[in-house]
Amino acid sequence: MSSDNGPLLYGFTNTNTNTNRTGADLWGKNQFNSTFPLSLCFYMRANRIPPVSVKLREGGKITASDSDWSIEDVIGGTAARYNFESIFQPYSKLSRNAVEKIDLVVSIGKSDWRPLEIKLTVVPDNTTQKKEEIAWGPEIVLRPVSTAYAMMGLANSLWEPENQKIRDQVLNTIKPVYDQISANGWDNSEEIKSLQGPLVNSLQNALNLLISIQKPYLVQPIWKTEGQSPLLCEHCFDVFVWSDAAVLQISVDNSSSDAQVVTRHLREVARHVRSMHDILSGGNFDYNGIYKGMALGKQTDKAFALSGKNVREYLRHPRLDQPILEKDILKDLIQNGGDKMLRPERRFDATVVTYFIANGIRRCQANEPLNYCRQVTSRPERRKKRSLLWVAALTNW
Repeated sequence: MSSDNGPLLYGFTNTNTNTNRTGADLWGKNQFNSTFPLSLCFYMRANRIPPVSVKLREGGKITASDSDWSIEDVIGGTAARYNFESIFQPYSKLSRNAVEKIDLVVSIGKSDWRPLEIKLTVVPDNTTQKKEEIAWGPEIVLRPVSTAYAMMGLANSLWEPENQKIRDQVLNTIKPVYDQISANGWDNSEEIKSLQGPLVNSLQNALNLLISIQKPYLVQPIWKTEGQSPLLCEHCFDVFVWSDAAVLQISVDNSSSDAQVVTRHLREVARHVRSMHDILSGGNFDYNGIYKGMALGKQTDKAFALSGKNVREYLRHPRLDQPILEKDILKDLIQNGGDKMLRPERRFDATVVTYFIANGIRRCQANEPLNYCRQVTSRPERRKKRSLLWVAALTNW
């Protein structure tokens, strides 16, 4: 248990020594869903537990393994600093416009070291929760900035002197299809659709050349519940980490060669080919025009979404079915009454609060439905049902 005063997450302090978030900023809306995952990673680092690495392999296949990266390869060592919602400055030189912020920037010393996108996801999602447990999977939704950062990560690596040969090969791979598209054709759905096969093939061939330089990028912690209930499974927490190349491969895999319209995945393929070519040939690209523009008949607020059924195919690993960490680590991760900072109208918050009340760790606060709290903490044989009632009551309160 931490000696810091006030609610705290494992690995954080209230003195702003290793992160730009402290105090109430650990728990707020759109904050806890990134601070909790980092705390989970801190815990895994302290206990020498590797994440499950999701990487692009030979033959253009994405597979998962827990013998590739250590957690230090992802979040750095104990001397690292963590800045949430920040710009990864090394990528600024690649863009003609201001680069948007990413979920987390890891710095070592005075230099930015690694940008990380964080996606805290539940198993099962809505599309798999009625299936057998062995078919459960988490949904994943990515923003354009998420896929843009993955592309920039690969392009930036190609500018390292030791990667010049690969850089030339990648440029030669994507240039032929790039040259077939007219100056205004990148915003023309018909023109992009007519070249979907060459676009997909060129990006696939380019990614095959990039396997050796892929890096950790997308951190996907999972929490597993008993179906769609707020009750955690006994083994419920784990961390999967996607490489930058694997993130781009998703859209290659899901771009149908006979689609009648430009799908979100095909749009991502076109965006990546255009951006990669511009960076490798001219040193920078039009971030706003490509990842905020190039609508091609779709809204531009998200890049794509994948259902749990599809994500499961990429995350196939024993730790998806039985996550490596048990639910009782919540007592180590959430410290000094941090559960009282959560808002049960948010699903993960409700699950955490349910755990603390059902296990007698948390008492009811004055503004919570006392009768339901009493029901949860009494009659252990009815705890599961009463926990569900409590969350339903508090969510509607």
